[in-house]
Amino acid sequence: MSGPPLWQVSVSNGSPVYLYGTVVDSPTTPELTSPALEAALAECRSVWCEFLPTSELAGSSLLAAHGLSNEPLSSRLDDELERHLRRGCAHLGVERAALEPMRPWLAAQIIDGAHGTACEIGPSPRIETFLGRCAADVDVSLHYEYATPEAAFGLFSALETHVELDYLSWTLDRSIHPHGTCTVPAHAWRRGSLAELTDETITFAQIYPELFRVLVTSRNRSWVNRISAMLTTDETTLVVVGAGHLVGDGGIPSLLQQHAIPLRRIDASTIS
Repeated sequence: MSGPPLWQVSVSNGSPVYLYGTVVDSPTTPELTSPALEAALAECRSVWCEFLPTSELAGSSLLAAHGLSNEPLSSRLDDELERHLRRGCAHLGVERAALEPMRPWLAAQIIDGAHGTACEIGPSPRIETFLGRCAADVDVSLHYEYATPEAAFGLFSALETHVELDYLSWTLDRSIHPHGTCTVPAHAWRRGSLAELTDETITFAQIYPELFRVLVTSRNRSWVNRISAMLTTDETTLVVVGAGHLVGDGGIPSLLQQHAIPLRRIDASTIS
């Protein structure tokens, strides 16, 4: 198969659900043509995403309540993680002192944002454009896994202390690398290959198992329940999640199969 992976979930007495995974990549990378994706997007009247738009979350007054602390960041870090953080800040041009009032999860978000800026990477322009159209289209209903800023921030602020520190460490791991290597899995995904992101996901689960359980495994199981409910409606639905949720034995497609829910991966050249 070629083109970005796309799955169709369907049952005989319900409307189909399409699964599409987003990746970060250079904005100068040409968008791959996928007739299957374009046809699915045109058909969908209900769209589910993980989080509210970044601009809405960043502008929320709740961010400070969840992400800032009277306890300085340095007091939470052991020597090894502090060194890791300083290397990351130096690599990305982030002022270390500016992170001091932040909880580890928010410092991780700042590092991740600086990483995207430094590498000139961002979400798929095609899917971002489509979601923007959906927001303006009264006939398309938008839904979110975390439908409020409180819920979105709560995912991270509710992490146990050692898991929250793992989140910072994992983010730093992904942000310090030779130039250009971060987009290799994204390029492969756009060509239709799952192997590279599957390997990344396996490594993530091996190194940070508790963090992986909270951020990936438990959420994937919840997505299976939501998708089961979507299949009973009369609206064709598109589910847009990070591509890491769609690969491996614990990925959403695999879990759907384990629950005997029919799905198939669609070739990029067809929708029939």
